[in-house]
Amino acid sequence: QLQSPLPQPAQNTPPPTVATYGPSLEDIVK
Repeated sequence: QLQSPLPQPAQNTPPPTVATYGPSLEDIVK
């Protein structure tokens, strides 16, 4: 908690970068 000021729960929610790109990236990846 203290070590990581910005928690990145990639397991539950995708990173902001992926969210910005949109579902298009996910469609391509899958």
